[in-house]
Amino acid sequence: MKRIPNFSNHLILFVLILSLIVPIYFLLKGKTHSLKGFPLDDAWIHLVYGREISRGGYLAYNSGEPATGSTSPLWAYLLGIIHLLFEKINNIVFAVKILGILFHILIGYFAYKLLNIITKNIWVSVVGGVFLAISPIMVVSALSGMEISLSILLGLIALYCYINQKYIITGVFLGLAFLARPEFGTLGLIIIIEMLIGIRNKRIKPINLVYCLIPSVIIGSLYLGWNFFVDGRPFPATFYVKSIIGKGMPLFQRIIIGIGILAKEAPLRSFILWIGLLGGLICDKEQKRYFLLFISIGIVYLLGNLILIPPWDPIAFYHIRYLIPAIPFIYLSLLIGNYNGLIYMAKKARKERKRWILAIRGSYSIFLIFSLFFYSYLGIIHWQAKFYNDCRNINELQVNIGKKINSVFSKDSKIGTIDAGAIRYFGNRYTIDLMGLNTNYKRFFKENNYLDALVLMPAWVILPKEHKFFVVYSCMTRNYQVTSNPNMGIQVVGVTIGDSEHNICKLPLLILGKRIDINLKCFNKKKALNLAIDFRDAN
Repeated sequence: MKRIPNFSNHLILFVLILSLIVPIYFLLKGKTHSLKGFPLDDAWIHLVYGREISRGGYLAYNSGEPATGSTSPLWAYLLGIIHLLFEKINNIVFAVKILGILFHILIGYFAYKLLNIITKNIWVSVVGGVFLAISPIMVVSALSGMEISLSILLGLIALYCYINQKYIITGVFLGLAFLARPEFGTLGLIIIIEMLIGIRNKRIKPINLVYCLIPSVIIGSLYLGWNFFVDGRPFPATFYVKSIIGKGMPLFQRIIIGIGILAKEAPLRSFILWIGLLGGLICDKEQKRYFLLFISIGIVYLLGNLILIPPWDPIAFYHIRYLIPAIPFIYLSLLIGNYNGLIYMAKKARKERKRWILAIRGSYSIFLIFSLFFYSYLGIIHWQAKFYNDCRNINELQVNIGKKINSVFSKDSKIGTIDAGAIRYFGNRYTIDLMGLNTNYKRFFKENNYLDALVLMPAWVILPKEHKFFVVYSCMTRNYQVTSNPNMGIQVVGVTIGDSEHNICKLPLLILGKRIDINLKCFNKKKALNLAIDFRDAN
């Protein structure tokens, strides 16, 4: 009787060890940049909010000014705790990666536990946990400094509690998942629909729906209430800006591209895994319920994101990361379908006494596991190199510019920028986000405020033919791969040169086709040249 639990514990330990080994490989193989950097500037935006939380206790982009730019307040507060525990930036970055790895390990664990409850088959459970543990895109998510792993973990825990009929705790984790990533409101929607079906079938008592709804609504309302209090709108500023930018792509095209993105990533890349869709149709009633629950969560989450944010650049982690939380739910549903398909074949073989059916079943199982390993291996090679290169690009561009701004400009300087993460975090200056994701630039300039300098991305910006913008520093990174547009690997820092009689110059810019009239402090030519020298000499 003791051998089975011990054996089970060893297999769980195997899943947990793999969940640790692959992220460590990514970090050690990438050396300095992978250890000290992030593959997206957005990670530094989260750290900006985390640092301000450690200082003031609330969400802010510039100190003392409440903001609604955070799309993951729960992650920002966790980063705030890290800032309270550590002072040096390298230690903060390392702690963020350790936290991400911890969440990644727990994702593998809960995937194992969920499959074990549903299929009651330890080997299917191990396959589920292992291939999420070594999935390269899941590993990159854990190390990215983003909220992806946190939101996935909370979603899986909510589902685990729901299956175990712990409805109040389910509601709590649904609310927390919403705070980690607002799109996880779709998870709550699917569970509510599933519970309503259960109430109709007299499988669930109506009061249990109330138990689930109350905590999730209370927790979710905190985030919506904060946004409304600060900005007069329930959703973060990011939602309104990115939804406008994304209007140019037809929905059908978004869906095709989005499915293509997920289908090329391990573990979903394995074609044989998708036969689980057929297996899901021949499940018994209880298994089909779980199959439909998991795949509905994945599909609705995927569609919700594609409706909000079109995947303009399918090879960029920036766009892939929005869809990643759908992967575990779709993957687990396909495993449930495959398992039930194999069970069906086994029953048919016993009934008809045909060994060739059993042979096909065994071969299918071996080929499925082999293909999952093969595509995971290919993905690890690709994503380890890309992760390192993306981190290097961000370090050499945005982080470098931010550090130089901190060295060159006085403490009371105001900076305008398009990339609003590392430049604000390392620059330590009052910063206006010209994209409008974190600050209200219209109100800033309407109140006759001005900026001392701009950090611009030439690939996105058009200056008027006659202008007084003077570049004091130009920065580029080699082999730029953060996006598919290599021109985005160049950014410049500039000021305006004007007559000494005028303190403020007006500079009209076209940023992605949108005009912004910017008030800039004027420098005389000599001071501008000195700034250029200071930037060149700054470390």
